[in-house]
Amino acid sequence: MPQSTDLIYLDHQATTPVDPIVLDAMLPFFSGDFGNASSHHLAGRRAALAVDDARDSVGALIDGRPSGVVFTSGATEANNLVLQGAAGYEVGRPNVVVCRTEHLSVLDTVAAMAKSGTELTLVDVDTDGRINLDDLRAKVTTRTALVSVMLANNEIGTVAPVAEIADIAHASGALFHCDATQGVGRLPISVRASEIDFLTLSAHKLYGPKGVGAVHVSRRGQAVIEPIIHGGGHERGLRSGTLNVPGVVGLGRACEVAGSVLGVEEPELERLAGRLHAGVMGVGDVILNGPISDRLPGNRSYCFGGVDGEDLLLRMPQLAASTGSACSSASPAPSHVLLAIGRSYDEALSALRFGVGRFTTEQEIDRAVILVTDAVRAARSESLPARNAS
Repeated sequence: MPQSTDLIYLDHQATTPVDPIVLDAMLPFFSGDFGNASSHHLAGRRAALAVDDARDSVGALIDGRPSGVVFTSGATEANNLVLQGAAGYEVGRPNVVVCRTEHLSVLDTVAAMAKSGTELTLVDVDTDGRINLDDLRAKVTTRTALVSVMLANNEIGTVAPVAEIADIAHASGALFHCDATQGVGRLPISVRASEIDFLTLSAHKLYGPKGVGAVHVSRRGQAVIEPIIHGGGHERGLRSGTLNVPGVVGLGRACEVAGSVLGVEEPELERLAGRLHAGVMGVGDVILNGPISDRLPGNRSYCFGGVDGEDLLLRMPQLAASTGSACSSASPAPSHVLLAIGRSYDEALSALRFGVGRFTTEQEIDRAVILVTDAVRAARSESLPARNAS
């Protein structure tokens, strides 16, 4: 897919470009097939059939039931639906257990719920961001309604053992929610095999459009979850509101494409990320965040000693990367993920995250290495007088 020659885009954890194949599938539903999927005339029925096809495609990618797929405006809404709609499903279970390194759409939601009486319990991680399963076992009790752990961390790429986590949750009668936003389309995932009660995802993380996502609800989860948006009973009564039919069609097509390249695309992403890694580490005094291997394909996060991550980005206007999660970019505070794995305050502020994607080229990686190396060396050189003075 052609990109601007002025920009090297290495921020695919923040968002992905819409695949041209996906865009082609969406276009007819903006004009010719513009019907409301809830209408009963021909135009509405055609839209509804397209939505049903997309539901099948989402279900197929995650090995789930199409009837369990509920479309939302994105993963943030989907996470809110699960956390707020299922956490209080049983009297005597006021507790929700989440990992410290979850996305803010989970952490901020449960923090708000805690103000209304929900008991919030946080689980620790190790220095690579792996969840402490012993800590999890100790903290999940018969008072726990819901356990929420993401499939792959959006900042440092750590992949969670979701089947084991589901077993721990279910052993105490709790339900398991997996925010799979970063992993779906990049990692194989089966809601059936892993016994995931709620799996959430967003289209724009897998080369689909922004503003549409989904949650897959298991039969067990469907029996207890309540809607948080009311007004018409759309989406099997769990999410009212007129469906974004072009977006839903785009999500479905994006899932089909992702399924067709799953297992083929990932080695190339890792090859390019490895090339980036080799070049970046050459600048010296660099720490890789997250595990060395068995991580989210294409993801790399580094702390650059003696520099500020925001300053590095300003020195590289030709390169799109991130200092952390795009959803927390408005905050000047260091990443909660990096602090949770033991990075110091200054180290966390020195971090940059890179995300290689489907259309990234080797030439772009090589140019990125040069830009990063030059920016880090320039920043360190300019800070030397201040260091010497101190």
